[in-house]
Amino acid sequence: MEETHIREIPLANNLRVNIYNASRQLVGDRWLVRLIARMRIAVDDVWDGHAAEPFSKSAVKEVTGETLVFEQTKTRHFIDEAEKDDVFQSMLDDFTRHSITYLAHPEFGRRFILKRYNEAKQRQAWQQADAVGEIPREG
Repeated sequence: MEETHIREIPLANNLRVNIYNASRQLVGDRWLVRLIARMRIAVDDVWDGHAAEPFSKSAVKEVTGETLVFEQTKTRHFIDEAEKDDVFQSMLDDFTRHSITYLAHPEFGRRFILKRYNEAKQRQAWQQADAVGEIPREG
């Protein structure tokens, strides 16, 4: 899938959202219109290491890596070629109107990383339990 970078939006929390157009022709004059909003979040940039943090920065980086990617995709199917640019612009306006405030929250980056950390730890626990036969299997 080919993506065209449309714009970068700086946020109040010092993160940046990059907007991409990944639209493509389906058949004839019909298009799949796709907007991708992508944001790279470096652990070092958002994990301040206060004593109140549930995990150390190094523990988080060991599980999640140095940088995580938040991505949101909006897709519309079977759009007439004459309307594809307007539909994309409408999707971009909607994303800007409804998502930027959420993404710009001062705690967004830290909470996103903490969520991914917890998901990764849960996957590890399931894999370890499965390896020792503690997960019941149907069959």
